[in-house]
Amino acid sequence: MSPSTVERFRFPTVTAWLRTGHQNQLVSSSLGTIMLRGCAMGLSFVVSLLLARILGVTQYGAYAFALGIVNFLAILAVLGLNRLIVRDVAVYRSQGRWELIAGLIRWSSMVVAVFSTTLVVIGCALAAFVGASSDSFLWTVITALLLLPVTALTSIRSATLRGLSYVTASQFYEYIVNRGGIVLLLLLCPFIFPGGLESGPAMALRVLASWFTLIAITVFTKRKLPQQLHHCQRRYEVQAWVASGWSILMLNLFYLFNGPVDLVILGFLADPRDVAVYDIAFRTSALIALIPTCITTCIAPELAKLHGLQQTEKIQQVVTFSARAIFVSSAVGAIILSLGSPWFFNLYGPDFSESQTVFFILTGGTLINVFMGPVNAIMVVTRREKVAAYIVGISGLVNVGLNFLLVPFFGAMGAAM
Repeated sequence: MSPSTVERFRFPTVTAWLRTGHQNQLVSSSLGTIMLRGCAMGLSFVVSLLLARILGVTQYGAYAFALGIVNFLAILAVLGLNRLIVRDVAVYRSQGRWELIAGLIRWSSMVVAVFSTTLVVIGCALAAFVGASSDSFLWTVITALLLLPVTALTSIRSATLRGLSYVTASQFYEYIVNRGGIVLLLLLCPFIFPGGLESGPAMALRVLASWFTLIAITVFTKRKLPQQLHHCQRRYEVQAWVASGWSILMLNLFYLFNGPVDLVILGFLADPRDVAVYDIAFRTSALIALIPTCITTCIAPELAKLHGLQQTEKIQQVVTFSARAIFVSSAVGAIILSLGSPWFFNLYGPDFSESQTVFFILTGGTLINVFMGPVNAIMVVTRREKVAAYIVGISGLVNVGLNFLLVPFFGAMGAAM
């Protein structure tokens, strides 16, 4: 078979793209991100395993419910500016518009800091006014709310690094440093809390690790900012940023309605045991999307740059290559996790045995989602976030409705459906 025939068989557009310099940066970033995300997933597994063993199913359920509420609010706290920064910083950088990069970084940091702090005050007041099933859970929720400004600002710093092409470094601080800090503090629990650990103090350890992560990533970001940013007059395009940020925020919130909101609804309509069972199953099924998420994270700045330069053919080549890689990696991951699930869930103890059934249900939905390719990222970087928000919003509302319908009858399995 001649070389030209082989190239036709292996998809000529992808082969041509792989001969350019673009694949070197994408492949190296993807591999680095996959390794870091893999380590982060491993650390997250250790965190959940330690917490499940230390807290027990009921206390772990309270911890997971409080964290689920905060994770939901964190998307609101960042106002969609994290994905806006990745897109616009990459575009401005390719165009040499340093004054807009400086303005966007300063403006987004101030807005997110003020808004997230406001959410903390409102959330604490509501939690104290409404009350909770116990004082222990009330303090767990209040402590968890302190994560909001830290998580939001860390997301802004990470997005800035990704927009400047420091993708691997952003993942290292946001995931490895944070998870590693939590693991270290949990291992020190017998010395810090000799009388045992409950959900409130466990959440306080997470807050402490998150603050350390924010400080570390802030110092690194300031060191890596291009020199041009230190010698230019900041310029602000607030109206354009607000319009795009609002659309991206709606898209992010609607995306939450298709998954993470299940945990919050489950916490209100079921008991902590169901929350704990669902949380472990949800975290495990998320492993299937590890490589797809890494690939999408890495191609977003590249797609934004190519779109800014109006290189449509190269965008198609990147998307085609990425979609096929996502399809294969997801299928392999689902098979491996399904085969090893009996052993995997036994590690958490007999109280979490129901997580395996929930995991199989969630796996089916995850596969359908990732097999569609990085549609969400493509629509955002090509400035079609409003269309994406409408589509994701409709499916999110359907998911929320089904949760309210099924959770009272089927518990954790109803949330997974």
